[in-house]
Amino acid sequence: MAYQPTNGVKPTGTRKATKGKDSAELFYAERLAKDLDLAVGSGETPELFRWNSVYWEAQRDVVLEQDALAQLAQIDPSKYSVRKARSMVETAVTRLSGQKALPVHAAKAGVLVPLKDGVLEVLRSGIVKAHKPQKSFGVTHAINATIDWTRVGNDGVYSLLPLKSDSRFGRFLEQVQPNPAMRDYLAECFGSTLSTMNVQKAIILEGSGANGKSLCLQVLSAFHANPVAFDLSKLDGEFNTEPLVHATLITVSEAPPRKRPINENLFKAWVARDPVSVNRKNRVPLTIKPRASWVLAMNEAMGFSDMSHGFLRRIANVPFSQTIRAEDQIPDLDRLITESAEEMAIALDWLLSGLIALTKRGRFMSDDEQPEEVRTHKVSLRKSNDTALDWAEIVDADQANEWADKVVVYNAYRDFCAESGRHAVEANEFWKRLRRDLLASKGFDLGAPENNRRAPKDRDGNRARLVRMRADGVPTVLVTGGPASTPVKPMQHAPSAVPALTVVEDLSEVFGKPSDHGHGATPA
Repeated sequence: MAYQPTNGVKPTGTRKATKGKDSAELFYAERLAKDLDLAVGSGETPELFRWNSVYWEAQRDVVLEQDALAQLAQIDPSKYSVRKARSMVETAVTRLSGQKALPVHAAKAGVLVPLKDGVLEVLRSGIVKAHKPQKSFGVTHAINATIDWTRVGNDGVYSLLPLKSDSRFGRFLEQVQPNPAMRDYLAECFGSTLSTMNVQKAIILEGSGANGKSLCLQVLSAFHANPVAFDLSKLDGEFNTEPLVHATLITVSEAPPRKRPINENLFKAWVARDPVSVNRKNRVPLTIKPRASWVLAMNEAMGFSDMSHGFLRRIANVPFSQTIRAEDQIPDLDRLITESAEEMAIALDWLLSGLIALTKRGRFMSDDEQPEEVRTHKVSLRKSNDTALDWAEIVDADQANEWADKVVVYNAYRDFCAESGRHAVEANEFWKRLRRDLLASKGFDLGAPENNRRAPKDRDGNRARLVRMRADGVPTVLVTGGPASTPVKPMQHAPSAVPALTVVEDLSEVFGKPSDHGHGATPA
């Protein structure tokens, strides 16, 4: 007896009758195993790639299933169905994982930029080498550009051309970012998205309208093989991230509403390209390592609740502070640049120059290395999201004899947030952030033992926790003498301004009383 899912238990003949006939799954798995142009990527859910003579192209499920259906039609037409084809694909990919691994480019080698007709390798020395396509590079996409082989020497070195200031793209860049340091910083940010380098940063372009950030993003998107526009507020939706599986660039054009914060932990995982789970409609969920870079273009600061160092280091902020006047705007400038081979070649070399600087340094610019505009904007970005940092500006710390009740301080901070319609963090988080911010901005450690003490017991026997600081709207307690660990003595009212009376000795026995000399009342 053999079990048939649709009919229950039913006699279907002896096992001997079917002996020797391979299953469709086995046939298809062996067929794919013999294909030298197939490889399987790493991950909990293996992904199949096919070499297309330029790069290893990720195979979409529907393409694989169509191929499996074509094989079914020849070997077992009676089983012809999408369900059977899907089973064949899943079985084959599972079997091939570990046997036909996707080549991995050596980490110690240069950073790769795959193009339609070759690969540019940016070495850590800053030299750029041009190569013909090779399977061993293991690249899984190609940008929409080709190599100008006339600029490749006999030694394979590719020569970049400087940015032409008289080109449309060059004039546009100087218009939206007049500071050369800002143009270099932007080139590093954008250039990183074209390469195999994982910088683990989301690039945030911020500024009011008519400042060129959207056109910058359009030019960058034109280079990418699979740019995907995405609504960040839907990041944790059930099936919303399925379009991101094969994306090379993810763009966000609107800031999510502050009243509905995004899933920041999930966002960090996507940005860092950590393994993430992707639910798909009517399909097995995937666990993938994202390949896409994130670029967010915002008119106003995006709302985040996590202002930790771990989160902030995932952001590369780029301020756009110039406003292009209506009379200076060029109609269809995006098309004039992206549809011009000459302009896009200029833009490509500019992006490569940024990638070269990034590769030579081996990391993004530190805060000290960034342009002043970026540092100032980063503080503004933090203040717009970190109410504790914003409130810390009114704190006058390290006052020798002035102390404040921590409960009163926190309540003043909550009132400050309520007045501006912003969210106040919990007390523990507030004190953690305030300590961090005061230490960074004023060198004052609010959490040090010498800056904390107890007040004397009140009527209920409670002793308030005091901290050494002064802030607008927060009453303070004056403390003198004694180490910080000793309880604060009750406040003594200051003496009156009226002068004290002089103490006069009674000498009436010697000089007589005033009445004896005609002063005061006459004795009876």
